[in-house]
Amino acid sequence: MDELNWRRVSPRYVALLRIDKTILCGLILIAFSFPAVLVDAIPLWVAIIGWSVLGVIWLSLLFLWAPRRFRVTAYASEEKELHLRVGALWHRHTAVTHNRIQHLEIEQSPFERMLGLARLIIFTAGGSGADLTIPGLAREDATALRDGLLAVIREEQLDDAAITEAGPVATEPQERNGKDD
Repeated sequence: MDELNWRRVSPRYVALLRIDKTILCGLILIAFSFPAVLVDAIPLWVAIIGWSVLGVIWLSLLFLWAPRRFRVTAYASEEKELHLRVGALWHRHTAVTHNRIQHLEIEQSPFERMLGLARLIIFTAGGSGADLTIPGLAREDATALRDGLLAVIREEQLDDAAITEAGPVATEPQERNGKDD
């Protein structure tokens, strides 16, 4: 395969990842704190160790995982395929051919709207849900990519229609069973 022309997502995607992981760690902290503080079921020293471990995990997610995930996340729109590469520790490369795309959606969470980001969701034939989601796109880039893909799909449909069009099919009259009407 030729080298793909990878396009990076918006640098604001790092901030979105950091917000997402901060909310996740905050919810875990709240869930862990209820039994530690309200019920006295967990000794205070165990709670302090748990909070410390969660703090280290949170800082690792903010300053190691989020920037690395941003550096890996990229997409490439080729003549016949759309590629997505994501990951921080484990990398995943997904490709979808244009002729399998059924429809496209642009979605924004409140935090994505705040940061001017969007994600393009691509549904393909035979799939049971989104088959490809490109996160961290600037809103304008998501719209431009969607419009470009729609133009390619329309062009392919016009080409396919010209190929598959056939003239009227000649049918032979049915034989009568020797009976006159």
